[in-house]
Amino acid sequence: MEPLTNYFIGRLRKDFRGGATRIGTIATMVNRALTNPDEVSRLRSNAQNVGLDLDHHWANRAYSLNIQSALTHIGGDTASITRAQTASARYYQRPGRNETTDGLFSTAFDPTRRSLYGYGFYARMAKATGNWLWETQQNWRSPGFEANDMGVLNRADYKWMIANAVRQWTTPGSWYRNIWTSIGAQQQFNYEGDRNDLDYHAYWQATFKNYMNVSIFDILHPSYYDERLTRGGPTVIHYGYNLYSGFLTTDSRSRVVEQLQVQYSTPRDNSEGGRLAFYPTVVVKPSSRILVSVSPSFDHDRTAQQYVTAVSDPTAPAGFAGTRYVFGRLEQKTFSVDTRTNVTFTPNLTLELFAQPFLASGKYTSFKEFAETKSRRMNLFGRDNGSTVVTNRDPQTSGITGYTIDPDGAGPSSTFTVGNPDFNLRSLRGTGVLRWEYRPGSTLYFVWTQEREGFDQFGDFNFSRDRSALFRDRPTNIFQIKGTYWIGR
Repeated sequence: MEPLTNYFIGRLRKDFRGGATRIGTIATMVNRALTNPDEVSRLRSNAQNVGLDLDHHWANRAYSLNIQSALTHIGGDTASITRAQTASARYYQRPGRNETTDGLFSTAFDPTRRSLYGYGFYARMAKATGNWLWETQQNWRSPGFEANDMGVLNRADYKWMIANAVRQWTTPGSWYRNIWTSIGAQQQFNYEGDRNDLDYHAYWQATFKNYMNVSIFDILHPSYYDERLTRGGPTVIHYGYNLYSGFLTTDSRSRVVEQLQVQYSTPRDNSEGGRLAFYPTVVVKPSSRILVSVSPSFDHDRTAQQYVTAVSDPTAPAGFAGTRYVFGRLEQKTFSVDTRTNVTFTPNLTLELFAQPFLASGKYTSFKEFAETKSRRMNLFGRDNGSTVVTNRDPQTSGITGYTIDPDGAGPSSTFTVGNPDFNLRSLRGTGVLRWEYRPGSTLYFVWTQEREGFDQFGDFNFSRDRSALFRDRPTNIFQIKGTYWIGR
């Protein structure tokens, strides 16, 4: 049960210059009455946020400037604040981290702390009209920024920036109706000064005379520092990639609309990565009352630096604080089909159906660890430093149960065992919604949902086997009725 809690949101905004300039402020507060030790150790007793914002347009709204800022504070027991410090949004405890200890915004890990302060900042300046457009943005979150008591925050500790330039053709030409093309770059730093993101991107889109639409998108993403890849360990280097994406769709006004998106990526610093994905879609409109959409997809993804586990070892490489962070090459294949059917019997009676079968497999190979902090060099177990890898199997089924790894052969390190991380996931989710507006403004909804899912550890992708297993999994059925009644009609 959630403890007795007070939530408050207050917002003030003032318009100037006929709405061309707006200044606003917002404040939120959360206060909880915590009564048992589990609540005290897990939840913050109070949280406050305050923000200011400016939205300014000039030159007949051709140019705009938007600025937002926020201060956050959370308070509570030392255990709950420690949880906030070690959460994946900030990882205060990671080895080798450069800490600041000054003032309210100290980033030093302190298990005795009872409060945490942070700030955020966002600014965007842009040109929004004409043939040539541009934008530039900044988005900052200090390490102590925390807004999850009232909102959603999955990452703090970054300074992100982007710039884009656009050329558009809105007057139809000899072969096109409109064209849009853009180029840009973005980068991100953490508060220690490490650049933990960088890419250069380009986009081109055109609508032809026959209303067919085509677009191409490219990203060049060099390697970058990553303080989250080790899940609370030291900063290392994440391999880069190049991504190429294309999209094609026929005239959306037709009774049959066909779409195809293809994505292809290549690794920049190794030969183990890469991705190829297909996303076709067919939309059929046999009448103005019926729409059927079928969207199968297949994604083959090879990741060279997939985190597996962390193992305590005092002989681990220097800088890793007595822990070996084990990674592997993950080959993942995913297949799904999104199917939607919408039927309008009358303006007051409609039916919506959705079904999604989903199959995925993941196979781990090439177990390894980083040789140094802030490095891309990795030692492959079974090849480097005299290390060995032994595959453990079930004597009855011969299935893989795990791996025994000796990281240095005859060296001082002890062997350790990694459980089998391979997986096969399958699920089937379907929903039907019947909407009946039985009188103006008053509606009944009849909802039926069925879900079934299963898990195995074969590691390979076998469509026939996994499809058959899916329909043997026990389903969960949920039936709901929702009603609204408009008073005064």
